[in-house]
Amino acid sequence: MEDIFTAINRQLKYDIFYSDDELDVARKIKLTDSKMEVSKLLKEVLQDDYSYEFLNKTIVIRPVKQQQNPKIVIQGTVKDTKGIPLPGVSVVIQGSTVGVSTDNAGKFRMEVADLPDLVLVFSFVGMETREIPYRGEKELSVVLSETQEELGEVIVTGYQRVDKRESTSAVSVIKTDDLKTIGATSIEQMLQGQLPGLSVVNTSAGPGATPKIRVRGTATIAGNADPLWVLDGVILENSVPLTVSDLNSPDVMTMFNSAIGGISPNDIESITVLKDASATAIYGTRAANGVIVVTTKKGKRNESHINFQHTSTVTLRPTYNDFDLLNSKERILLSQQIVDEGLGYKGQVGLEYLLSQYNAGNITLEKMETEARKMEERNTDWFDILYRNAYSQTYNLSVSGGSNKADYYISFSCNDEKGSDKVSDYKEFGGFAKVNAELFNGVKLGTTLQVGRRDRNSYWETADPFKYAVRTTRTIPLYDDNGNLFFYGNSEVREFDFNILHEQQNTHKESTQTDLKGIVNLEKHIENLQKFGVPVVVTLNAFVSDTEAETAYVEQFCKEHDCEFALAKVWEKGGEGGIALANKILETLEKKESHFHTLYSDDLGLKEKIETVAKEIYGADGVTYSPAAERELKRITDLGMANFPVCMAKTQYSLSDDAKKLGRPTGFKINVREVYVSAGAGFVVAVNGSIMTLPGLPKKPAAYGIDVNDDGVITGLF
Repeated sequence: MEDIFTAINRQLKYDIFYSDDELDVARKIKLTDSKMEVSKLLKEVLQDDYSYEFLNKTIVIRPVKQQQNPKIVIQGTVKDTKGIPLPGVSVVIQGSTVGVSTDNAGKFRMEVADLPDLVLVFSFVGMETREIPYRGEKELSVVLSETQEELGEVIVTGYQRVDKRESTSAVSVIKTDDLKTIGATSIEQMLQGQLPGLSVVNTSAGPGATPKIRVRGTATIAGNADPLWVLDGVILENSVPLTVSDLNSPDVMTMFNSAIGGISPNDIESITVLKDASATAIYGTRAANGVIVVTTKKGKRNESHINFQHTSTVTLRPTYNDFDLLNSKERILLSQQIVDEGLGYKGQVGLEYLLSQYNAGNITLEKMETEARKMEERNTDWFDILYRNAYSQTYNLSVSGGSNKADYYISFSCNDEKGSDKVSDYKEFGGFAKVNAELFNGVKLGTTLQVGRRDRNSYWETADPFKYAVRTTRTIPLYDDNGNLFFYGNSEVREFDFNILHEQQNTHKESTQTDLKGIVNLEKHIENLQKFGVPVVVTLNAFVSDTEAETAYVEQFCKEHDCEFALAKVWEKGGEGGIALANKILETLEKKESHFHTLYSDDLGLKEKIETVAKEIYGADGVTYSPAAERELKRITDLGMANFPVCMAKTQYSLSDDAKKLGRPTGFKINVREVYVSAGAGFVVAVNGSIMTLPGLPKKPAAYGIDVNDDGVITGLF
């Protein structure tokens, strides 16, 4: 329609006046004729929906007024789940801009056209949006519940989780759901071209080759410019120690993976790249090349999932059709031209070798010509001999789930990657397990275990199949007339004979890497116990599948944190398997002195006691109090019970009062909602966050009323 109006203006010099809100000039119009009067054209374009009027050199277009629907009044009240009226709730007719907001009493009233299938949309910040069909009710009563969705994007720095809106650093965050790149078998390959400022360069086309990753460019010529990898808060080291010269060696770097190698891409939840110099404030000078923080997946509480993924890829081998290279006949012709022009020749293969043998009298002219014709027709296909159509496949199986107090994520992966050349191949087998559990009130255990094995076969640079196929004449046979490998000399005296297959079979490279990365997140809980001045003993309940390396890792972790370690085998041997733990506890009691002390004295105020626990035990920055808690603290103090110790009631899922803040959160405050006295127990209870507390036990336990009569019937249960 807009093109039609433009043509009218250009040809007839008419200005066309209309409202963008009333007329959609972008819609397409099908005309019955290419030439017609302007009045007929306007009538066909506007049809019966619009009228037009000529005012001098201006055409005014208006919509035809339709019969209006009668008006109706819709009114009601909006409340939350606790029955409290919600002011400022937006109430809009779906599909229109007609709407109102609720007043201070949560009431709303609006007059709208009586149209069929009216739907009201109720929305409010922090509340779930509701769509309610209107069916003629005189008074609507609407209840909005709080939304459980997280606001904004979270940045994981390895030590804390920060809302993206609160971060001033140069960071990029990407979920692995956005990294599903076909054919990519490693995290490094998946990151290629995904994040601004992140450079991923393939060092080799061979299977399993390690790409070079640069976050802040190449800041050193001879040193290591690789970024620092952090997995679930733990800095990763390359499992193979490399020198600076090794880092710049193609032969070495294509044999081994980076520090993140062995981690299956399917086990990763998100990746955060810390680009600027502020990362050095967290990780020191090692972060000068940038930091890549990897967060792995975990199981969901009260849910179970089984996932299986298979990927197959086929890589076609190169052929001579892909390159502009000489065939055998062209190569013989070139040699003949060189000889005819007297440019000189020398060689141990091809026409040059035949000419040298003829000139030396070792063969006749007829023999030379016969062998030359054979060479012209030989056309040895080195690409077919040295390469193949490579078929690669990956498998990944994961199981995840959990209960109210524990969650788990376990996966197994296999990657069988074939190289296009017949020498190179790469096999990777990996296992990953992540378990989070609450051992007892206030103590949690988080364990991550990753094991992997990588086997790689490749060729030495002296037997590079691509260089050989491109640079070697096709007049050379692979086998001699007797079916044996054909060897040719690389000098006139034939001191060293060469055959490419023989060279690859005897000079190829093999490498094997085995990874074991374990993370035991007991550090905070060990610190909490040590703050009371008592010796700490950590025990590992061993299973028959545990390896010596795993046990040694946990034992070393305990030594670094100045606590004793004991290996318990109660799963395998029952009570006998716990003797070592009992002896370790007795030994610790005898050899280590206990200097037990409380974190605060009884004469401290109740607020000071609460804040001490919040800061020292939970790691909070401070405490906030509701008005009700403030009043109750003052009343308890006035009653002379300020010398009571405090008991903190909060969620068991986090050190904070927010169940979503997992691990060891920082930068939070404990919110005290309610305070009451447990006079019988002799302490003051501070209720934090949204935790629910259980009622107290009766003076007479219900078990006293349970019995079994003579007929074997249990009584007193209900």
